[in-house]
Amino acid sequence: MALIKCKSCGADISDRATRCPQCGEPQTLNTTCPDCGTSYAETLSSCPNCGAPNRTRKVAHGEDPFVDGPSGKSRGIAAILAIILGGLGIQYFYIGKITAGVICVLVSVASCGSLAVVPSVLGIVQGIVLFTKDNEYFETNFVNSESTFPFM
Repeated sequence: MALIKCKSCGADISDRATRCPQCGEPQTLNTTCPDCGTSYAETLSSCPNCGAPNRTRKVAHGEDPFVDGPSGKSRGIAAILAIILGGLGIQYFYIGKITAGVICVLVSVASCGSLAVVPSVLGIVQGIVLFTKDNEYFETNFVNSESTFPFM
């Protein structure tokens, strides 16, 4: 976090502040393009200089679930994998929790699919939870979790 000057009153404010705490003036948040280094408004969907997509852009109801987080993993992709292929634990392989993925596959194979209903239902629930939470929650509780079998 860095300090910048308010465009209206000149007070020192956080570069992440949406309003100046001194005068209340709305502030435009900027981001820097990783491809060309141009600074532009965070609300734009792409860099006005080179056209690279803005990976930090927020959507109206929270963060975009399909933007890769710091780990390079997308919450939206993990959620879709959990909903569609949760019975096989594919979402766990995607986020790097190999043991959890292997357990799901073994349960499905060893039971000839009869117990695959349990991880499938859990996968659907997990996918819905992932879609309703934010990227920080996903990174903390799934990708960077010490748990071998992160669920919620």
